[in-house]
Amino acid sequence: MMRVPAYVAASLFPGAGMGLFCETAIEAGQLLWEFDLGLDIEIDRLPDHPVVAEFLRRYSYMPRIGAERWILCADNARFYNHSESPNTVGDEWISYAAIDIPAHNELTIDYRSFDRRPIEFWI
Repeated sequence: MMRVPAYVAASLFPGAGMGLFCETAIEAGQLLWEFDLGLDIEIDRLPDHPVVAEFLRRYSYMPRIGAERWILCADNARFYNHSESPNTVGDEWISYAAIDIPAHNELTIDYRSFDRRPIEFWI
């Protein structure tokens, strides 16, 4: 669950669709997101229904460690976009600001830091 105020808007990355933006300035090292078992959803297998399965493929991630499962963020964290030079860092369970981030900047992360699927899946 996001630990800072954030909103979804058109991404600054061509072809990325929507992106996640911070409402206020963020300091380097500040906690941004943390897995919350009461709010984020852990799914053991994709459902049979193709529309629901596609939604989960697009908006959830597969943790790099442990049994194969899917994590769906119940909030707008699912709109983080991938970057080769992200302004946040983290893993499957937590993310922090890597640098000072001015208000209304898009939050980005390297998907490889938390998702076991190949990067080509996301691009």
